[in-house]
Amino acid sequence: MSRRDVAPGANAQEMSDVNQNLSYSFRLGISSDVEPVASGSGIPQIKCYLNGLNVPRVMRCLTMIVKGVGVILAVSGGLAVGKEGPMIHIGSVIAAGLSQGRLRFLKYSLGCLKIFRNDQEKRDFVSAGAAAGVAAAFGAPVGGLLFALEEGASFVYQRLTWTILFASMVSMFTLALFKSLTRTHVFKFTPGGLVSFGTIESLNDYNAYEILMFLLMGLIGGLSGALFVKANSVLTRYRQKNITTKYNKIIEAILVSSLTTTLCFSIMWAVRDCSPLAYTSSSFPLKMMCADNEFNSISSLLFSTPECSLRTLLHDPPMTYSISVLSIFVLVYYFLACITYGLSVPAGLFIPSLLIGAGWGRIIGHLMHTIDPVHFSDPGKFALIGAAAQLGGIVRTTLSLTVILMEATGNVIVGLPLLMTLTVAKYMGDCLSEGIYDEHIGLNSMALLPWTPHSLSITKRAYDLMSNPVVFLYPIMRVSELVERVTNNLHHGFPVVVGSTDSSRFSYGTLVGMISSEHLALLLQKRAFLSKDGNIVYSLTYKDYDNAYPSYPKLGDVLANLSCDDMDAYLDLRPYMCEAPYSVPETMTMTRVYHLFRLLGLRHLPVVDSQNQVRGIITRKDLRRFKFEFVSGEYRVEELIFSRKM
Repeated sequence: MSRRDVAPGANAQEMSDVNQNLSYSFRLGISSDVEPVASGSGIPQIKCYLNGLNVPRVMRCLTMIVKGVGVILAVSGGLAVGKEGPMIHIGSVIAAGLSQGRLRFLKYSLGCLKIFRNDQEKRDFVSAGAAAGVAAAFGAPVGGLLFALEEGASFVYQRLTWTILFASMVSMFTLALFKSLTRTHVFKFTPGGLVSFGTIESLNDYNAYEILMFLLMGLIGGLSGALFVKANSVLTRYRQKNITTKYNKIIEAILVSSLTTTLCFSIMWAVRDCSPLAYTSSSFPLKMMCADNEFNSISSLLFSTPECSLRTLLHDPPMTYSISVLSIFVLVYYFLACITYGLSVPAGLFIPSLLIGAGWGRIIGHLMHTIDPVHFSDPGKFALIGAAAQLGGIVRTTLSLTVILMEATGNVIVGLPLLMTLTVAKYMGDCLSEGIYDEHIGLNSMALLPWTPHSLSITKRAYDLMSNPVVFLYPIMRVSELVERVTNNLHHGFPVVVGSTDSSRFSYGTLVGMISSEHLALLLQKRAFLSKDGNIVYSLTYKDYDNAYPSYPKLGDVLANLSCDDMDAYLDLRPYMCEAPYSVPETMTMTRVYHLFRLLGLRHLPVVDSQNQVRGIITRKDLRRFKFEFVSGEYRVEELIFSRKM
């Protein structure tokens, strides 16, 4: 849809807008085809990455470029999407690249950043980058900090906290600097991000009885959000089953864009609700089929940028939009946002959710103004609370959203109503479904570990969770034997043991170390073998590890390229294995095992007996194997059935 004023009878311009949208949609589908991981908001992938999961290609430079180009095309094409979620992903990719300090395609490297080339430091940088994306989007540095801690970072410590806050502050300052270059007064900084709500004066005072109304709106937001998640989940399952080819995904993006354009133009022609120009705060009100001193209210909501529409819902006078116009807008945008999120296009959900909530919140404000115009003179107050309730009901975060909306409106006094509304919306929604991001994480079979395990997990022990049999290695092995062991067991890590083993009794020798598949692949690729007389032919150096990180060779590819002479050689793992790996006794409770995985970002954990004999190994999938349900007044523990392979 075009983002400009349209005069009455401009049919040629309207057809041009339709063609432009289809062109944008086609280019958008092609861009997502280049890098499929760039689709969506990117927040589920960032959550999983910070949780300790390895998400392929999520931190690549190409992913960032496709994400940036794609979100520009999506917003310009008029889809019901926002750019805030993709900005969080883009900020994370920039931070991840900065931690590496090198450009591989230019063969350029900054030696001073070598100390950050490890998984822990890179994860901390990504947390800071995600917070910087929030700060730039909403002008909310503290909100960005809380978002990174609430949604992403698994382990919080003092240095990480101030690092994230500093990155958020710098991000907002940089945005203010570039914004000042487009104005008359250069280097005159003004607060606010790319999305600015403006100050809502009516929020400076509110009555105690209004809090009860805000809580009721929280219930509505939770119910509406849960319905949105359920509907989008059903649609996503259908897409995963039936829309699998690249061609079909491009066609789907074009069809949804065409439906969006057709629906909005049809509503514009069918609903001709004109209001005086004096009522709107928009700089470019749309006058479609209205007199010179009037504007078309439904067209202004549907054809303006989402940010502009949100500001008008928050700030315009009570009689600007009729209840019928607001109802049509909420239903249409709810439907469009639901079918758009999950397309193979870069798309955020923050602004669409806020728009939907602001729409039905303003309906409530309009009704209250009709009942009592004196005490309820400004529906913008209810529009903001409705926006918060809807967003909280969909994404299920409370603390960070409260602070983000406080900073975006520049109003501290509204903090308590927002927090109470978001809390009610979250718990109401949790009774019916998961949040939208957790739902998509589950649909993509990612083993994300929430902050805390279920309280009944204390009844399970490590021996209930561990997988068998264990693929183990010896400190010195013949390459052919090693290849035979790991060929069909391409796990992330392998225990290194000594002593006798008895697989029938689930005893695999004494644990002396652990080696990751990445390091094992690098050893085999570099042919770091022993000669026939026991001497080391080649020894890996720190430079070898540094040059390979983070794109280590794939173990399967390396195994396929080994020669017959390589198979006869021996490999000494002792100089390269971790000699003090994390391990747990087989009697440790599931709760403690869970916290080890969650806080340390582990991918595997050997289980040992009292003699340090390996009995099994626990992976993230094992921690998600038990499902706790409350049925008929009692809790039930169900073990999910799936392959026991790691």
